[in-house]
Amino acid sequence: MRTVRKTSIFPASKKTVFTRLLKLRTLQYIAYPYATFTPLNGTDSMAWEAGSTSRFKFRLFGIIPFGTHTIHVMRFGMDEGIYTHEGNEYVPVWDHEIILEELPGNKCRYTDKVDIDAGWKTIFIWMWANCFYAHRQRKWIKLLKRKHYADRYNTSILQMGSFLGSRYEPSEVRRYIRSAQEQYEKWIKSMDEPSSSRLKTMKNTILPRVALYAALKEDDQNADAVLDDYVRDVAGPMMHQMYARMEKIPGFWVIFKNLLKIITDKSDKWECESRKEKDRLYLNIRKCLWHDTCTRVGYPECCRFFCECDNYTYGGLKKMGFTRTQTLGTGGELCDFVMYRKRRSCDAD
Repeated sequence: MRTVRKTSIFPASKKTVFTRLLKLRTLQYIAYPYATFTPLNGTDSMAWEAGSTSRFKFRLFGIIPFGTHTIHVMRFGMDEGIYTHEGNEYVPVWDHEIILEELPGNKCRYTDKVDIDAGWKTIFIWMWANCFYAHRQRKWIKLLKRKHYADRYNTSILQMGSFLGSRYEPSEVRRYIRSAQEQYEKWIKSMDEPSSSRLKTMKNTILPRVALYAALKEDDQNADAVLDDYVRDVAGPMMHQMYARMEKIPGFWVIFKNLLKIITDKSDKWECESRKEKDRLYLNIRKCLWHDTCTRVGYPECCRFFCECDNYTYGGLKKMGFTRTQTLGTGGELCDFVMYRKRRSCDAD
């Protein structure tokens, strides 16, 4: 068994943080993109109370199936703290304690303490969990700084809205956020999408970015330049940082290559032909949810920003790289990815 312990000072009172812990939406937001979890009962709310049990469909990075995650609540109170027995098929023991301590100046000390036991897999899960809980606490701090806006607007739109603060006056930023939220909600209501996994990706990842792009375009702003900068300065580096941490895990390339092939072969978000070799994975994607969604809402040109994010995500990694000559989002007939393992000269065959 190994233990992860992470502590941060949050810019909010103990009561405010505890109140937000009651909301499933908060927990989903702080976990993304390292993990996503969807209640098996199909609801968007939960009863967090001692003695309750909840089950979720758990996915690493939002795409890799990682079993059914079960949470048994042992203790849940603002003063006594929160303690849960958790686990799934791959990690039988994932016992999580959250400790909240009030501090002066409307702040609190927040601690995640997690005991993990997954047999021989423990070291790998422990390394991922260290990255995951550090990420969660960073997302917590961002969320708390936004205050009441987080309850009214899509969190991805808010994240991009924060980026706009360096370009526009506060009143203009608020106007663009409102406009993007209105457009986003209209699109969501008009979507007749039977696949829950596709709809979730559209709601959380694709449509918020396109909605803000649309809001800027409607106001005759240089939306392309804004989204280019956002991908380069925010979205791309965030994903790159995640992979840079993950590739430190022993055997990361083999794990990544095999899981990505399984995902692209089976997921309904792509139509993909794949082939793998020892040090390479070839993916020819002929249909893509990101491209289809951008085209469907009338902004096909917006897809290229998602394509560009890949360049920042995988560029400069030490153990893995990728190439491609075309993408659907930039007018190509397909996306021809080649993911490859970077080998040091001393590792060469």
